[in-house]
Amino acid sequence: MAVARSLCAGALCAALAVSSLVLPRAARADSNGVPPVDGAWVGKLVDIYWDQTSKGSVRPKQSFRTKVDADINQDGGDVTLTIVFDHPFPIDGASALAQIVLEGSAGNYHVNAGMSGVGSATFSGSTNRAGTTLVLTGFVASNDFTHQVTIKLKKSKNQ
Repeated sequence: MAVARSLCAGALCAALAVSSLVLPRAARADSNGVPPVDGAWVGKLVDIYWDQTSKGSVRPKQSFRTKVDADINQDGGDVTLTIVFDHPFPIDGASALAQIVLEGSAGNYHVNAGMSGVGSATFSGSTNRAGTTLVLTGFVASNDFTHQVTIKLKKSKNQ
């Protein structure tokens, strides 16, 4: 009986060893910007922001909406997003930005990007499988305002 068990165990080990050589390995996605997000995009920005300087205001929370045009340059997994606002984005109590430039990376249906300067920004988002829609969520902060932002983009048909 022990000999039969030994032969059976040996045959099982040999079968597993052969199957590991013969069976294909699991496919891995190329993470260098799949799907590519390079190109021109159009969409909308929805922003809720809090005025940190309102000194006990009953309504420190404000909202801001605008249409946006975005140009995304991609080199492998590296991306640069230039987002242009139809209406200037209120960065603090005294100034607004006509555009922001974010740098980051893309891969496996995900994009992340940020910037520092007048206002620090961090965004993260994902695309659909075809790479034709992109939704970014993030935060922009200055000494005066804290923004919670959602940007919904569609790839421009003019490409």
